[in-house]
Amino acid sequence: VRPRQLRPGLPKSIEDVILRGLARDPAGRHASASDLRVALIGAAQVAGPRLADEDGTVLLAPPGASPAALTTVAPRPVAPPKIAVAARRRPRRWTVPMVFLVIAGTSLGIAGALLVRGAPTGRRNATPGVGPAVSAPAKAGAVAISAVRSFDPQGTNGEHDELLGNLVDGDATTTWRTEQYAARTFGTKGGVGIEVDLAADATLRSVSLTSADRDWAVQVFASASHRDDLAGWGQPVGHGEHLGASATVSLDGAKGRSVLVWITDLGDGAAPYKLTLGELRIDATPR
Repeated sequence: VRPRQLRPGLPKSIEDVILRGLARDPAGRHASASDLRVALIGAAQVAGPRLADEDGTVLLAPPGASPAALTTVAPRPVAPPKIAVAARRRPRRWTVPMVFLVIAGTSLGIAGALLVRGAPTGRRNATPGVGPAVSAPAKAGAVAISAVRSFDPQGTNGEHDELLGNLVDGDATTTWRTEQYAARTFGTKGGVGIEVDLAADATLRSVSLTSADRDWAVQVFASASHRDDLAGWGQPVGHGEHLGASATVSLDGAKGRSVLVWITDLGDGAAPYKLTLGELRIDATPR
């Protein structure tokens, strides 16, 4: 369940930080509690200009400054809110910073526990419509996957980015899934994708995918680097239709360092439709 489903008023920037801190794959989490604190404060700056620290100090960022440049100043006295008697009350503005504090405390505690276990960190791609990057371990004799991210140029919230690491963890029982849609062919948008960055330019033989769903379809694109929209990827170098539990799409020796698996059909499940994938592998050799 996404945080904003439980608390609709929660800003998207705060939700993104929480989801990254709770990522199942350690590679998707923050590198340190300090990084998490900076991310939370930066997200609060996007949602609103003020955020109270644990000791009541107000943290402010100068105009144009990054979250890392935050300075502390003494808090200003705030008059108690006036409570108006009405049949239906609006949410009080002073509850927003309190929500930030509760979320920050919880997330910092989780980050501290992860650091004790020496959890690694992933990378974040700030391109709109592109989710956070998750790296995969290198395999002997093959081109390593350096990052995996969701590709949703016609959307804004990504596609369960916190689960991306499950696609490349070598365990088919851990899964990634799309969001849910009213139509199996997405309705108002052409599809969603998974973008894979390779560690080197490569000759691409095939993409293999596992799923518990049936009758789904993908197109596969290749490029020298990331592209911001689907048109920038050019023509597909492979495609698969009516796919099932284990699917391999031939890429016929296409060249590239970035591969986009573009999902065009979510399969024959019941509405609302979604596609669940277990593992993603790319058979490629260095150029």
